[in-house]
Amino acid sequence: MSKKVLLCEKIAPKGAALLEEHGFELVVSPSTDVETLKNLSRDVSGIIIRTSPLPREVIESAPHLSIIARHGIGVDNIDLEAATERGVLVSRVLNANSYSVAEYIVSAMMTLGRNLFPADRLIRTGKLSDTGASLPGLVSKYKAGGSEIKGKRLGIIGFGSIGSIVAELVKPLNVAVAVYDEYVKTDSPNVIQVGTAQEIYETSDFVTINVPLTETTKNLVTLAALKQMKPTAYLINASRGGIVHEQDLADALNGGIIAGAAVDVYSVEPPELNNPLFAAKNVILTPHIAGTTAEAIENLSVGAAQAIVDFHRGEKPAYVVNPEVWKK
Repeated sequence: MSKKVLLCEKIAPKGAALLEEHGFELVVSPSTDVETLKNLSRDVSGIIIRTSPLPREVIESAPHLSIIARHGIGVDNIDLEAATERGVLVSRVLNANSYSVAEYIVSAMMTLGRNLFPADRLIRTGKLSDTGASLPGLVSKYKAGGSEIKGKRLGIIGFGSIGSIVAELVKPLNVAVAVYDEYVKTDSPNVIQVGTAQEIYETSDFVTINVPLTETTKNLVTLAALKQMKPTAYLINASRGGIVHEQDLADALNGGIIAGAAVDVYSVEPPELNNPLFAAKNVILTPHIAGTTAEAIENLSVGAAQAIVDFHRGEKPAYVVNPEVWKK
């Protein structure tokens, strides 16, 4: 069996070192475009993929490919059907960046609630430099002071590892937490579990989306859902871009239907310049950084590398996506 592994993008040194220690030859792709990946995958037995697409064309161009290790949790960027048809095992890494994403969500809550970005723009554009006016008066005029998150209600849609960490992080901040998850039942004393997503939208001051992108969750949050939210409420999406309908969110922001949003993920990544959120009001846009702290990236790289090491030793990787391949 070939011991050559294609890294579609660089991974952290600790993960690369783990592979090299076990005798793997690493090939780092200079680009994530399909033709480059097809050419480089022809003699590899393993591929480590981050968030870029890994379509059928690449998988079918790799006759020796036996395992695809996702450098993360979501596998919507991998053609799972093609991999399974070819007998290629697909693995992923769970919980390696959950804390980082949870921290991002709490940071977004505070940033949105305290109007930090609008306040920054006000002071940089000179609107808070009027001669003869007091700074407190100008802050009041432009409503730049924001609100405390103490006493507010956070609604979490999707109560997996990230959602449960968020609930723990906001507990000392005296934030009430309501959760909705169709599949997960919790008896945590820190949260109130509700029966519908609508209840989350209608009652929460902050709503965070923490579900995977599937056929069921695609465009889960549309204008109809956003209209159920309070006009003073904020939406946070650090999950997957396709879950929130971007044009609907932009319309809701521009129309004052909700107070603001923080968006870290996009339906097309990197996001296109004509993305409607780029021109929307009161939105914080970040480039898919929620789960990419230095600590998380190292954990993810080691997890993906360990999956390939385990597989080549005849051991089942920790988190297999298509177990029917392993059974064969």
